[in-house]
Amino acid sequence: MKSGVPLYGAEMLGDKHGPRAILNPKIIQNCHYKLMNTGSVVDTRRRARPSTEATLQMVRDMFTRSPQKSTRQAALESGLTHYTIRNFLKNELNFRPWKPHYCQGFSTEDCYHRMEYGEIMLGWYED
Repeated sequence: MKSGVPLYGAEMLGDKHGPRAILNPKIIQNCHYKLMNTGSVVDTRRRARPSTEATLQMVRDMFTRSPQKSTRQAALESGLTHYTIRNFLKNELNFRPWKPHYCQGFSTEDCYHRMEYGEIMLGWYED
């Protein structure tokens, strides 16, 4: 401000964008539109993001009914992106990807073999 006079238009942009800053006609149109509709040029309050509760419940139901469904298949059925579904599963529902792996089963006999192996290894360690 110079001597108590408020700055408007290009003078206001001068500090931020340099002395040769010009006003975009779109800015003037938007200010005029806001002034005519609301009586002020202050930005209107924006709407909040849509609630995720309904989406979260839909994803939860989808994977409760068929837990082996892929995130891409669920995305096709729900209309959401597979990234969104994957984030819901990981962050909100604490689901983790899991693949079954085949491994050898243990029997009661295996316990004795493991104990014997452990004793042999301890003996070698002490030597």
